[in-house]
Amino acid sequence: LQQGADLVATNGEGSSFLLTAVASGVAAPAIEALLDNGAFADVAGPDGLTPLQIVVAALQEGVQDSIERERLETIKALLEKHGAKMPAIPAGERLAEMRKTFGLKVVTSLLTLQCPLSLPVEVLEVLNVLLRELPL
Repeated sequence: LQQGADLVATNGEGSSFLLTAVASGVAAPAIEALLDNGAFADVAGPDGLTPLQIVVAALQEGVQDSIERERLETIKALLEKHGAKMPAIPAGERLAEMRKTFGLKVVTSLLTLQCPLSLPVEVLEVLNVLLRELPL
């Protein structure tokens, strides 16, 4: 942080500093420092899970270690203090909702309006996910 780390940046796997720290068992004061210095509390990782969802899932699994439980509860409170909210639709169901909403017709329309080679890589990745799962 002292050298100006970009807290919005992601690693090669698509995870932010905050998401990696939460998932790796980093202490709550370090999580708080990331949040206080501009890390976004609600940014999901490549699997669609936010830091808050990871913490809540771990707590629901029944953490036996009292120190780890306290760490997770403190991080949960910090994330909520910085605006994190549980999504209305669970991560696994979000993709299904996108498929229903954006379906094959929207994908076809998008591809007929613009040459696929000129689309941003991010759009192509979303299309890849959607097309893999659509019933054709």
